[in-house]
Amino acid sequence: MNTLRRFSLFLLLIFIASAAMAQEESGLSPQVQAFVDSFERVDDVGKLEVVQSTLDVPVADLESFYEQVIKYVVDNSDQVLTNTQIREMALITLPRVREGVFTGMNDWVWALFTDVQETFWRIEVLETLGAVGAGDAQLAVDMTAWLDGQNISKQAGSRPDNQVILAMVQALVQIADPISYPVLVESVLVQYSGQISAAAISGIIQYEDRAQMLADLVLDSQPAEKRELYTLYLNRDEFDDVILEVSFDVLNDVLSIRPNNVEDRIVLDSIRMDAVRILSANPQEAYAPALIRHFNAAIQSYDRGTADKGLVLEAIGALGQTDSVDAAIRLAEFLDLINTYTELDRPYDRQITLAVINNLKTLGKVEAYQPLYMVTILNYSSGVQEAAQEALEVVSQ
Repeated sequence: MNTLRRFSLFLLLIFIASAAMAQEESGLSPQVQAFVDSFERVDDVGKLEVVQSTLDVPVADLESFYEQVIKYVVDNSDQVLTNTQIREMALITLPRVREGVFTGMNDWVWALFTDVQETFWRIEVLETLGAVGAGDAQLAVDMTAWLDGQNISKQAGSRPDNQVILAMVQALVQIADPISYPVLVESVLVQYSGQISAAAISGIIQYEDRAQMLADLVLDSQPAEKRELYTLYLNRDEFDDVILEVSFDVLNDVLSIRPNNVEDRIVLDSIRMDAVRILSANPQEAYAPALIRHFNAAIQSYDRGTADKGLVLEAIGALGQTDSVDAAIRLAEFLDLINTYTELDRPYDRQITLAVINNLKTLGKVEAYQPLYMVTILNYSSGVQEAAQEALEVVSQ
């Protein structure tokens, strides 16, 4: 009997020593180590009870244990919709992962999203990923790729789950990785819902260099998509603070394109006109080079018969608002050309001629003196000559 007791005591000491060594090696407290060990040994009903018993323990101590739970759920994800215990242990654990901002198990949590295609489940998983995913580049890539696929499916006519789409957009907005930027914009363009668009735009406007990002999206797209993107920017008040910078870049981009067909030319001209209107309403000398290029293109199109006079008049008016010497020189050169036509008894359009004279007056630069003076002595109507005389008085000061 004494021998049996001694042997039992010996086994107990070995067990205690082993447990102490395991605890020392894991760095876990005795309580958390007990959770870990118990979770491994019991069935699903017992596992759920272990998880429930952790709710009164400070969450900061439980990262290792909750990772163990999440891995177990992933390994048995095919049972999530049928096994109540597995489902519940995950739904208890995920909020605790958010609370503790545990980032070391992102891959496993993402697997919960991809493996189980149920709306409520996916929303819960995405809420967790949004809370813990900032700074995880691979997670941002994976989530963005998923949303991109949904955008493509929506454009092809499918009907994605808008509740999950909204949760994904909100999660990506929280994570705020620039790689998601183009796909968030696209999620607005495909028009899931007003709520989804608002959520996406709230993420778009949070980027510090959003003006360049918005412009780059236009620069990298085809004419029809350029039109769609730029219209979005114009129509959303959230972009008002960057629309000038974006419009300047968009105008330069469109002016550099030589369209291959009439449809593209019409689309690009419409973008050009909108950008010019925005810049003209907020004149700056820095815009003059782009507006001069626009003027040159407008004159060329008008002379070829592919643009109406309104395009030219608007281009002239835009230059007149820039307070730029370069703009004055370009309009003066054009007036000099008009004078040459008049000398050859080939009078140019009176409305365009008056627009050039009046905008040279607005600019008030002495560089315009010579062609304006020539108007007063050539065979122009009295109204045109009077306008030139008034402009001369301004540029002479």
